[in-house]
Amino acid sequence: LSDRFLLGKLRAKLIQENADTKLMGLVRDLIDTSKAPPSAGVIVSAILGASDDARRLAFYRVREFRRNCTSAGNLSNLNRLIPVLEGLIAADKSEYGGDGRFHRNHAQLAYIYKDRPEHSYDKAIELLSTAIKVRDSFAKNEIAYFRIYEFNRAFSRSKLDPSFIQNKKADAP
Repeated sequence: LSDRFLLGKLRAKLIQENADTKLMGLVRDLIDTSKAPPSAGVIVSAILGASDDARRLAFYRVREFRRNCTSAGNLSNLNRLIPVLEGLIAADKSEYGGDGRFHRNHAQLAYIYKDRPEHSYDKAIELLSTAIKVRDSFAKNEIAYFRIYEFNRAFSRSKLDPSFIQNKKADAP
């Protein structure tokens, strides 16, 4: 192999490592609530340039932070995570087409819309419906485990049902 070829491979590897490091630094800054969150555009750009491994790690860090915020009642911090999950969804769609292949991105974003102080149940329902569709298309062996999506979608629908809100019996379908 020529030196030029090897140098090109090394350069490409360094560029990818820099892109991955940038994404992880942005996620670290996002999770550190003492810092101002990076802009959505910067986050999405970093996600689109990152490797699959870095995206996966970013997802797990964001999911863990979301769970911690939810269990500790720090729901106002959930909005910080929206750009990362939107970026992961955009990257997934651009690589695989349609709604992508990773249902968990949609579900985690739906949980944020459902749980944050300014609830967006309609958006949560839409995202959970997409998560269910993607899960059923690409992750058939995970359907039983991820039935929680249907529960959360039903919960969100109930919050939009006027009869439920007024504590009345719902009409039979």
